[in-house]
Amino acid sequence: MKFSILLSALAVTPALAVPTAGSRSPSSYSYSYSYGSRNNSHSDSHSDSSHYGSSSSSSSSSSSSSSSSSSSNDNNSNNDNNSNNDNNCDNDDDNSNNNIKNSNNGLNNGQSKYPTDTYIVNPAGKSGTGYGSNPGSQYSNGYRNKPTNNYGKGYVPSGGYGNRPSSGNGNNPWNGPGSLGSKPWNGPGNNPWSNPDKGSGGFNGKGLGDGSGSTPGSGSSTPGSGSGSTPGSGSSSTPGSGSGRTPGSGSGNGFGKGFGDPASQGHRNVLYVTNWGIYGAKYQPDQIPADKVTHINYAFANIQDDGTVFSADPWADTQKGFPGDNTTEPGNNAYGLVKQIYQKKVENRGLKVLLSIGGWTWSPKFPPIVADDKKRAQFVASAVKLITDWGMDGIDVDWEYPNTPALNKQCVILLQELRQALDEYSAKHANGYHFLLTFAAPAGPQNYGAFDFAAMDKSLDYWSLMAYDFAGSWDNTTGHASNVFPNPFNPTSTKFSISKALDDYIKGGVAPRKFNLGIPLYGRGFNNTDGVGKPYHGVPVDSLGNQGTLTYKYLPLPGAKVEFDPIAQGTYSYDSKTRQLYSFDDIKSAGVKTDYLQFRGLGGAMYWEASGDKTGDQSIVSYVAKKIGLEKSQNLLWYPVSVYDNIRGNLGQAVAKQS
Repeated sequence: MKFSILLSALAVTPALAVPTAGSRSPSSYSYSYSYGSRNNSHSDSHSDSSHYGSSSSSSSSSSSSSSSSSSSNDNNSNNDNNSNNDNNCDNDDDNSNNNIKNSNNGLNNGQSKYPTDTYIVNPAGKSGTGYGSNPGSQYSNGYRNKPTNNYGKGYVPSGGYGNRPSSGNGNNPWNGPGSLGSKPWNGPGNNPWSNPDKGSGGFNGKGLGDGSGSTPGSGSSTPGSGSGSTPGSGSSSTPGSGSGRTPGSGSGNGFGKGFGDPASQGHRNVLYVTNWGIYGAKYQPDQIPADKVTHINYAFANIQDDGTVFSADPWADTQKGFPGDNTTEPGNNAYGLVKQIYQKKVENRGLKVLLSIGGWTWSPKFPPIVADDKKRAQFVASAVKLITDWGMDGIDVDWEYPNTPALNKQCVILLQELRQALDEYSAKHANGYHFLLTFAAPAGPQNYGAFDFAAMDKSLDYWSLMAYDFAGSWDNTTGHASNVFPNPFNPTSTKFSISKALDDYIKGGVAPRKFNLGIPLYGRGFNNTDGVGKPYHGVPVDSLGNQGTLTYKYLPLPGAKVEFDPIAQGTYSYDSKTRQLYSFDDIKSAGVKTDYLQFRGLGGAMYWEASGDKTGDQSIVSYVAKKIGLEKSQNLLWYPVSVYDNIRGNLGQAVAKQS
């Protein structure tokens, strides 16, 4: 479903009251529905306790604390990717091809207009590849109605070089005798005025400039008759020598260092795999769709009181023999899931593996450790040691949650020290390989309200937004558990939303590309209810004793009818005979979320957790992977100081030292 359609469905003008995030009572802030409005959102947790058979509803975060957020309708907030575009096109002609008006590629040096009789300097001070036909009176930066034949005095840029003369004499018009290399300014050539590649103000390495670059302007498109390589004979200053086919080297400020990746790199697809999945769920490592994901977050490592990060289940992690393992072979070898997942890395060089530390159950161990310099140092050293012993590519911090100013300040320090330690190890043992550091991000204002987003973000490669558990057994009414938007016509059904959380993080300074949008592979259930947003009595219990949850592979239950809320953008099933309701994601809602993450320029998707997915054409993980396209980034297979002989020896596979 295209978001142009979705957004039109949300264009509700009346201001409506919606509940304050995390509050039991409604709040009265004004709400105007269009894409990007500031909505409510709640946090989720990565709960491991429920998978051990716990029946406690604390396996997911409650929404008991109040955190009100007032916000006006942000009808222009679709510039989350393109936050600098306001500087570029304020006065552009309305016909300047608005379809790429938000591509962030404006003039960076304050030249907002170009008179018809002035010396021209390369506007962005940059060069780059061409836009195709970037002609006459329609500049690549969206500046229209600039005639091509009024530029005199011989200062007309050639080949992307500032201060280069035209090949005609100094008083000749733009299209006079001579030409600018083999392609003139307004011809169909590919020699643009400016096209910063991944530059500051670039569109993540993917977009064109603010002008159309494809529709001919009003100027002549006929090349001059001069030589494409011979300087003109005009009376102006030093003639240019660049070919019209080759981008100039630019006398301006050069290329920026934007965070964006070229479109060819695709998106991240991050899958949590748990070490307890082999038990009740009977999820085996050969079921991991390694070719459909870019990253595996292996959950969870535990934390000792002195700060040491250690294996939570040694038998599952490094001891259990799987088919094909020879556990009697000589040496100190890793088996279990650690070996199986490392084998996936060997077979899929685009797959990276991170160790996730903490989780809901063990998160209370973080505060006393990060507050103590010695314990924090032990945490950092042991975490780096463990991932490099196990042959992994990074660390995922799952602390739920550093939600006070004091805790968040300590979290920032922890992230800084982890980043430094990973880099130091790499410089010494991995030839500068970039180990990843990521964070499991809550989606509820009461849990991220104290975050210093910018300070945390400096150390992180990406954030995985836990965009689920918006409703559950802790609430008084049923609701959507992972909706994109609030529904003002049924506010009790959407106490929180994805859009609100993203708005707040991005406003706090986190780039959209650094987010993975969390998608649950399970549903939240309610008994004895008349529908979504209605009171209920009790929650279902699954065969493993988990209260109020059921994995996606079992949903919908027989007899239940699947419904889709077009305003909230959420799926649920309801059985009118049993009066049971489940909120969950299916292929349809996953497709909507995929469109949404691409619309907002997010970096990818994340899933909790692997054992809940279906197979075949109903697999959410595989469906999203195909829809978004996967990034290509090589993993590490060089761990010379691992304590395990088979990891150090790369499972007997030949591999060159990381270079």
